Amino acid sequence: MASNSGAAVAFQEAQQFLSRDSLEENCSLEKMQSTYKELDSEAIRAECSSSQQAQIDELWRLIKMMYNGATRQEALIVRQLELIECQATADAYGKTLRYLNPASAESLDCSLFDLESAYETLAAAEAQTKFSQAQNQVVDQLLKAINGVKEGDSAKISIEKVWKDRDNAARSRLLQARTSFIGMYPAGAADAFGQALAFLSPDTPDEHCPTVAMEEAFRVLDSELIRLECSETQQNVIDDLWRLIKMTYNGATRQEALAARQPERIQGSSTAQMYGEVLKYLNPNSAECSNSSLDDLESAYSVLSADSLRSNFSAAQNQVIDQLQKVIQGVKGGDAVQVAIGKAWRYRDDAARIRLKA
Repeated sequence: MASNSGAAVAFQEAQQFLSRDSLEENCSLEKMQSTYKELDSEAIRAECSSSQQAQIDELWRLIKMMYNGATRQEALIVRQLELIECQATADAYGKTLRYLNPASAESLDCSLFDLESAYETLAAAEAQTKFSQAQNQVVDQLLKAINGVKEGDSAKISIEKVWKDRDNAARSRLLQARTSFIGMYPAGAADAFGQALAFLSPDTPDEHCPTVAMEEAFRVLDSELIRLECSETQQNVIDDLWRLIKMTYNGATRQEALAARQPERIQGSSTAQMYGEVLKYLNPNSAECSNSSLDDLESAYSVLSADSLRSNFSAAQNQVIDQLQKVIQGVKGGDAVQVAIGKAWRYRDDAARIRLKA
């Protein structure tokens, strides 16, 4: 569970935003964006329980629907099938919600016929006139997935593309609002922070993000004088940039590195959950690191090291699994779990800093 006092307040705010009983004047989009940005930081995510992670993800889903024109109330009830009067429509809508979730079993197994059958029911004039703006967003996403399949993608790939396009567009909008959230920049750091935010956005073209440019921005931001004047959020931006650089040093693409901290994008809920736990174990500052055992590490590794999984993991995700293996070897070599995790982290960090200075 996240113990940061600021995070505790942010979680209370998130709970308010996710309640239908909260007054709309206390739940502006600007407030929700600010709370989400605080909770979605790597430092906070690393200490969150699974229920807290789900709360952060639910707040993000709410924000995305509001970005696309839904009211907060519409977005809150968009998955409540019991509110749909016609049973056949409710059944088709429920299937669609599962089809459009890349981590669900239904998403993996569905066919073009399944998608089109659901769309035929939901696209009926009577259904759409009774649907809210948020529910119609779901139907629109279904149509995009169908069009992707007809253009040559598999159903699974098309659903993933639709999900990523929507998520990336929302993160781009969130990024544009980030300057006001970050606040005043330390003297001489404004340009470097602007570059860092661009590097950390999946929407920025890769040709605008060469490693040498990321290194230069990080050198500016990582100076002691700049760090001393940074807010916690600004510190998180600097740390996220450094994590990105380290992963690219070790063979990942920028896009792979950006996605490596998002377990929800991994197919299979049990695999995604286990991967998320490993991210917490490998963070020396997390509660999970302090409480983890060799059994915990080996249990996670036995699942994630399967060839069938690793062949589908990106280079960045495989780096995480490699780090887990190094920690396990350190424990078997005589170190305490926390000591082995600290050593693996410092070794990787030191090697990257040597390269940065070269």
